[in-house]
Amino acid sequence: MLRICSTFFCLLLSHFALRAAVIVYVDEQGRPFVVTRPEINDATSALAALANPPQKNTSQDFSSGVLPGSKVLSLQTNGETTVVEFSSEIIGDGLDDARLETIFEQVSATLEQFDLPRNIRLQAKGQGLSSFLRPSQPVSARTDTEPIAAAAALVGLSGKKISLSPGHGLYWNGSSFVTQRPVYCSPLNQEDYHNLEISKYLDTYLAQDGATVLKYRAFDKNYGNYVPSGHAFWHMAGSYWLQESGYPCSVYANSTGGCTLGSGTGSELNDNIRGGPVASNFDNTDAHVSLHSNGFQGDCAGTGCPNGTSTYYDSSSEHAAFTTVSSNLAKKVQSAMISAIRTKYVDSTWTDRGALDSNGSFAETRVPDRAAILIELAFHDSCDRDAVALRDNFFRSTTMWAVYKGICDYFGTTPTWDYYSYEMVTNTIPAQLNAGSTNTVQITVRNRGVLWNDAKLFRLGAVGDSDPFSVTRYNVGSQVEPNVTKTFTLTLVAPRTTGTYTTDWQMLREGVTWFGPILSKSIVVVDTQPPTVPTNLTANVISPVQINLNWNPSTDNVGVSNYLVYRNSALIGSSVSTNFANSNCSPATAYLYQVSAKDAAGNESAKSGAVQATTPTAILNGSFNEDSLTLTWTNGVLQEASALTGSPGDWADVPGATSPYSTSMSAAAKYFRIRY
Repeated sequence: MLRICSTFFCLLLSHFALRAAVIVYVDEQGRPFVVTRPEINDATSALAALANPPQKNTSQDFSSGVLPGSKVLSLQTNGETTVVEFSSEIIGDGLDDARLETIFEQVSATLEQFDLPRNIRLQAKGQGLSSFLRPSQPVSARTDTEPIAAAAALVGLSGKKISLSPGHGLYWNGSSFVTQRPVYCSPLNQEDYHNLEISKYLDTYLAQDGATVLKYRAFDKNYGNYVPSGHAFWHMAGSYWLQESGYPCSVYANSTGGCTLGSGTGSELNDNIRGGPVASNFDNTDAHVSLHSNGFQGDCAGTGCPNGTSTYYDSSSEHAAFTTVSSNLAKKVQSAMISAIRTKYVDSTWTDRGALDSNGSFAETRVPDRAAILIELAFHDSCDRDAVALRDNFFRSTTMWAVYKGICDYFGTTPTWDYYSYEMVTNTIPAQLNAGSTNTVQITVRNRGVLWNDAKLFRLGAVGDSDPFSVTRYNVGSQVEPNVTKTFTLTLVAPRTTGTYTTDWQMLREGVTWFGPILSKSIVVVDTQPPTVPTNLTANVISPVQINLNWNPSTDNVGVSNYLVYRNSALIGSSVSTNFANSNCSPATAYLYQVSAKDAAGNESAKSGAVQATTPTAILNGSFNEDSLTLTWTNGVLQEASALTGSPGDWADVPGATSPYSTSMSAAAKYFRIRY
């Protein structure tokens, strides 16, 4: 839809109008285009010039919705409304919705420079121009829908039927399928398509709060193609989807009555303009919302480009019975959008263009017999501001959440789901962990509010910025749409000290707010994990009576207390180190050793691999006579040498020594012994 302009730009035009006026025409592609007319410097003359577009030149061919010969009979202000009275020539052979919208857009944009009230009423013969349109073919409300539950049992928007009509889309112009708007400010796609992409967010917010949402274009991008055009259904204008969805011809072809769409020599543009609002009457909805974006003169950059948001309602005679409710809805939605853009999207200078009266010029606000609004969200041809926002999914979700809030405000209910909101879905955090263990767990949440992404610093965070098990922040990734689940994978490392600990988690936007429910879990940290099995056990034979054992240390989640030594499967001792001396062996005996590790909690590892060792036989070589004793031996250190010098049992000890060993003996000595 076409409107104009930022405060700066309006001031610029007002200053320029002292010398020359700018007139908004339509170029050969149907786009609005500004032309400077030096000879014009007042509002009435500027509007009169709409009937006389410049002649074709080398670069541009202009036309106008205001027919040649049309005159401006008067231009007056009535309170907050500017009333323009045209001569009857403006009606021509007939007026249709498409040309009326073009006239309204041209007049509104041209008058911006003259500082007049921005509610525009167009008249001829003292009547609103909309009264000269072909009347809408009446339709009766459908009766084939399921009844909605009684209001007393409802919460949020349950029980409310709300129709959504994203503007434009591909239509048959009599010879081919064309979009109603070109691409402005690439990579932003044309209004025909981004209107629908943005409306999907509003559908989500309304539906998850219990509303029954009636959608007058194909919101499912995977639905398939509209065969006559070869394009995806979501690209098509509303009439084609209404026909596909089973609506009667009186709805989808209300203007022309031509029930076979996508063929013939006539344009189906007016059927598409009327399809959504007529469908809202057929569905008997409680409110009707049409979404558009604005345009002025093509790709524009710099501070002079238009900016801002407006919301239209209607006070024409056709809609008079619903003007008050429509105005109330428009004001609630406009207020919520401006507040959200300025404080949540954080563009404090975003222009509030107001809740405006279209005075019959838009079918979307005139035809519905219910509260009906048309939103002009931003300017798709302001390339370095509004167009950037329009392709930003965070802006899209922010503004559509605001529309949802405005609708809730209108119905007198509080949004069930706030701008920052989610619900916990599942988690795999256990009630018990083993001390020192590393564990992978998951927390799954469902986003119910604005879109999340890393760029806007959305995180899952440990409450209080501390946690006994984990790091305190986990990113959300590139994008988490509303009503979509996100699973966070956490690494929990249990403390090495047993006891009961609390881990608690909540979503946050860094530097802005923590929000939503807290997941708090108590975890009992226990020690049920035994140490690892000792490895590389070796046995070194020291003597016929001693074998020394050595092994590599074990590891444990808390710590190894001691090692247990087994000989021939029987426990023979323990050690706090990684060695053990078995000194009560017998010569010439084979022994099988194993070792296990034990921690403070009493958890014992499995036994190590077995190692076998055999003690040698004691070998003694000696000679003695009446005066001396000489001994030599192998495999050990002499612990005792004794000689029998007197009566039996009367042994005299001599000190231990290494081989060879010699000593003097009395003549009475006839026997000796050694002990290792």
